Amino acid sequence: MQTDSIINYSTETRSIRDLFDSLSSNIAYYILLVLTLVFLVHAVYLHVKHRRESTFYIGMCLAVLVSTTAFIMMFIAEDSQKVENMSTFANIGILFIPILLIRHISRQVSYRKMKLLFIVLMYIVPCGLSLVIIRDIFLGELLPIIPGISNSIWYFVAFYIYLGITLIRAFLFCFNVFFQMSPRMRLSTWLIIISIVAIMVLVVFSRLPLNETLSFISNEKIIDILIFSGAAIALFSVLFPLYIALRITPSEDVIVTSREFVVEGLTTSILVLNRRDEILDWNKKNRSEEDPIPMPLYREPFTVYKQRIMQDRDRFCFFSEDVIISSHNNREYYYLLHRQEVRNRRMLFGYIIEISEITQIYSLIRTFEDVAYIDQLTSLYNRNSYLNQVSRVAGREYMPLAILVGDVNRLKYVNDVFGHIQGDALLVMVADIIKKAIPLGAYAARVGGDEFVLLFPNSSVEQAEEFIYETERLCLEIYSEVFGNPNISWGYGIMTSDSQSYNDVFTQADQMMYENKRKHYAFRSSGLVPDSQSSS
Repeated sequence: MQTDSIINYSTETRSIRDLFDSLSSNIAYYILLVLTLVFLVHAVYLHVKHRRESTFYIGMCLAVLVSTTAFIMMFIAEDSQKVENMSTFANIGILFIPILLIRHISRQVSYRKMKLLFIVLMYIVPCGLSLVIIRDIFLGELLPIIPGISNSIWYFVAFYIYLGITLIRAFLFCFNVFFQMSPRMRLSTWLIIISIVAIMVLVVFSRLPLNETLSFISNEKIIDILIFSGAAIALFSVLFPLYIALRITPSEDVIVTSREFVVEGLTTSILVLNRRDEILDWNKKNRSEEDPIPMPLYREPFTVYKQRIMQDRDRFCFFSEDVIISSHNNREYYYLLHRQEVRNRRMLFGYIIEISEITQIYSLIRTFEDVAYIDQLTSLYNRNSYLNQVSRVAGREYMPLAILVGDVNRLKYVNDVFGHIQGDALLVMVADIIKKAIPLGAYAARVGGDEFVLLFPNSSVEQAEEFIYETERLCLEIYSEVFGNPNISWGYGIMTSDSQSYNDVFTQADQMMYENKRKHYAFRSSGLVPDSQSSS
């Protein structure tokens, strides 16, 4: 009787010790299971409440739950075959962690679209390997053609290639955004990098011969505890930093502080120039074809880019070269070019050109500019605008510059005989003729009562004469029952170098105009006296 009680006591002690050893070996997985459930519930809550982007983090929690549950079942199982099956089944959750991690990172810190082919391939690998694991465990006899995991190296080759690609891409996502954010926003990215490193440690940990490495420890139970606890800690190190990053810095906070997204999200166009005015970078790289501002070219000189803007049926405002007038869908749009220097206290590195649409603002300013620079009767530019324009187009890049001076014939006669209303009608008629005949890129202003000045940049004698011929032809096509056909006397001069005096060339054009006026219309200066008085 006493012997039986001793045996029973010894058996009970052994079973309690076995239970204690089992619990101590997988206690880390029980803790991991509980914490993962907490992470999962909170991530689902944030997702449902639309507070955080946590879709793929939820998937990672589920993957870790699969692996953790399989490890716990492995400790509970008594059959060695079941232990081996559960150990293999635990790999299914680990297989999906890399692709779910990179998708989570793309949402958490980047939102940069990945190519669909890359995503499909990265999902195919874990799905295919998982099917192999399931077949190896449950359907080995049904599909004997496919080699099992234990006797095939292709499984590990595919897994490590897939793991390497996803982890490298994950690191690139993090570091691409890391240096674009302000220092106070980088903590979440550091935490994500810790998670990536934890996956690497987990994989390396699983492939090391740990039993041999820890052979200096005599107790096998302690070795088991260290091995399984280390794997659990590695899985926890994957989820916990991502959980903290998700809580302290949601994806929208990371994105809104990323310089890449800030610059790309601007409504303005940004050009980055070096000191030689060559375009090095720009935002809005995916402009639509309807965008009135053309796409720049790498290392294209900014002056050449401005010429291309002119070629695309746009033009610069006569009031300022910093304002682009673009016609699109039968409407005019205005864009302001604003240049800023990029420098420190010692050195100039380059420039930032900001191109912003100012259509609404400029439409208000245009009202005051029209009063200051537009002739209200003819809608041509007035004398104030003309004086500003001369200082702008008298530079070397506009040579040769054709200067045309025109004077309306018989305006005083029409005013005296038919009244000033008819005189104004004659001026409007002449202005309309000038608008029809003037070449693209030229400038026309009414600088006096009946005097007009036109400036043709990069022009020639032939173009000036062609314009005069066209105005004469148009005058013959228009007839007024009050004063007949309008008529204009023209003169021109060509300024071939910026070393010439503008006034000298203008005087030449003015004298030609008066010669033509005297020749065709018997024009006499009011200072001349009659011949009878002159002889006496």
